[in-house]
Amino acid sequence: ASAGAGKTYALTHRYVQILLSRKIRRNSLQNVLAITFTNNAAAEMKQRILTLLKLASLGDEKTIRELEELVSQDEAELRVNATRLIDEIFDNYSDFQVKTIDSFMAAVFKSSSLEYGYHPDFEILLDSNNIFDYAFDLFSREVKENSPQALVLEKLIELISENKKTDSDFLWDPYKNIAAEVKRIYTLIVSQTKPLNTTDGTAEMSSLRTDIKSQAAKLEALIKKSSLSTNHNFAVDLKLIHAGDMHALMGRKLRTSPVNKPKGKAEAAAYEKWIEGVEAEHTRLNGLLRKYILCYAKTYFVPYIDAYGMFQTTIGRVKRQFGQIFIDDVIKTLAEHLDAEAVPEIYFKIGETIYHYLIDEFQDTSQLQWKNLRPLIEESLSKEGSLFVVGDTKQSIYGFRDADWRIMRRLTETAEFPSAFHEVKKLEMNYRSYEKIVDFNKKIFHEIIPAENYTEEAAASGLSTFEQKVKPKHQGKGYVEVALFPEEEHETPEKAKVIEIVQECHSRGYRYDEIAILTPNNNNVIEASGWLNENGIPFISHSTLDVRRRKSAGEFIALLRFLDSPVDDLSFSVFVLGEIFGGLCLRKNHPVSHEHIARFIFEERTQRGRPLYAAFREHFKSLWDEYFEHLFNVVGYLPLYDLLSESYKIFDVFQTSPTEEAALVKLLEVVKTFEREGSNTVKDFLEFSD
Repeated sequence: ASAGAGKTYALTHRYVQILLSRKIRRNSLQNVLAITFTNNAAAEMKQRILTLLKLASLGDEKTIRELEELVSQDEAELRVNATRLIDEIFDNYSDFQVKTIDSFMAAVFKSSSLEYGYHPDFEILLDSNNIFDYAFDLFSREVKENSPQALVLEKLIELISENKKTDSDFLWDPYKNIAAEVKRIYTLIVSQTKPLNTTDGTAEMSSLRTDIKSQAAKLEALIKKSSLSTNHNFAVDLKLIHAGDMHALMGRKLRTSPVNKPKGKAEAAAYEKWIEGVEAEHTRLNGLLRKYILCYAKTYFVPYIDAYGMFQTTIGRVKRQFGQIFIDDVIKTLAEHLDAEAVPEIYFKIGETIYHYLIDEFQDTSQLQWKNLRPLIEESLSKEGSLFVVGDTKQSIYGFRDADWRIMRRLTETAEFPSAFHEVKKLEMNYRSYEKIVDFNKKIFHEIIPAENYTEEAAASGLSTFEQKVKPKHQGKGYVEVALFPEEEHETPEKAKVIEIVQECHSRGYRYDEIAILTPNNNNVIEASGWLNENGIPFISHSTLDVRRRKSAGEFIALLRFLDSPVDDLSFSVFVLGEIFGGLCLRKNHPVSHEHIARFIFEERTQRGRPLYAAFREHFKSLWDEYFEHLFNVVGYLPLYDLLSESYKIFDVFQTSPTEEAALVKLLEVVKTFEREGSNTVKDFLEFSD
């Protein structure tokens, strides 16, 4: 396990090693599968593999030395084989298998979809938000007053309101909250490997409430009889018990003693006489409270489960109506059906056997994903295949998506596949960080965390035992400072420190665009932006985080709308009257002003005899020929990313609007990510951008 580029480096070299060693049957590419965590990571991995092969084919000395250690080939042979592999990859690019686990599982599922009860033409949704919202809207409309569904939803509203902070706004419209909670429980349930086991302890809780009130009254009477003084905190507990506010009571600590320590001889004597009985009754009260809390915890999610059960029928109907299925359902269904006996048939149906599995970020694998992968991997290992995983248990941050780092921990400690050769290598070189950063992490996790009674947890995840070295050029470098601020209700003491650091860095020669401020959430980004603005420090504002809020991005989306539908006069007007086109005309000294174009559009619209672009093409022929004609001809032929890039180039955006560079680059990144999801038409992207 290693921070930085170590894991990626290892995975890339292992992939190339397999290809160069020809540890394959027939088509080499289909026999090897690399599984990454995201589509971006998959694209980057493909690029790294091709780059490594290209360097080898060109005879790069460092690359050749690295590969000679992995395969028994001399330089000449390596260069020939690397060149051949590049040609093979480009000739059979669809067989170049670097995928996310979801996309691979979707392919496996589709190969046997009829057996699982699904039509072959169904669509697998990676993002279930839209169809989920639609289904919940239908479900809520079907709920009748005083029906079982209405009673369940009322209970949900009660639970949601109960858990809102006392200073939160009143829950005027619970619809969104209920939808979010039901969706959360739906996602949680389909990700589990075991069946649900719920207990409705409503009757038991009612009985316990009565017992708690009775026991509290008994203890209170005994304390009065003893003349001992009641502890202030316990007095608050008694008030809550008498008021029946068990929810507030559960948020408080169980008291170690209900009475104060004695002061003076008289109190000491009374304390000596009564304390044993008082403590015994208090222990019984605490025992009842513990039972109530446990029962409450078991019962709490029953309304959520009931809502899930009722909602499941509606969402099943909607998925069948649209011919769609969630990726979570795919993984769950495979887990129920995929076993060792089914594997040969699966490989037969997907058209090729995978002999070599390479998995990146393995610490973020879930139990359900591993249950599906395991029989496939076991089959490959039985036929002289291999499994190569890289990961770092310390970097597991996807617990909210059911990632379980203990799978990797188990794989490193035991031979999970006894018949296969098992080897664990620790990558101790940190390629990314300076030495001061690494030393700071060691101090936190090797010294401070274990001292705070988290010894077992830190050791289990490897946090307290990791070894990290740095590259020679990173030794002695880096800087870490921790500043602690008192919490104040109406002040932000960190403000002065942030401004001080930014100004100090700038005074030492760092440009503002070389300084980044990270915050816990977007609201803090807005706050920090305000601090910078007050002090005259230039920054990329919060609005660039969502490119739809940037006028420049909106203008290019309008241009795409026009190119997709030339009769869309509004979108064409938005672009030609916008700052991008106006700034270009001004910079290139075109004798056309914003007012000139606006007047032309107004006059043309009053006559309304043809599409606006046709009139513009005739009236401003030179502008049309120079800036629009080419785009008008290639739309529908160029992929979306290329079309947008070509538009940037034609309108010279980075020279015309240099302050919009971040937003426009972000728009390109959004398009790139969208294309990786499997669609690259202008129409699909415009629907997505809406």
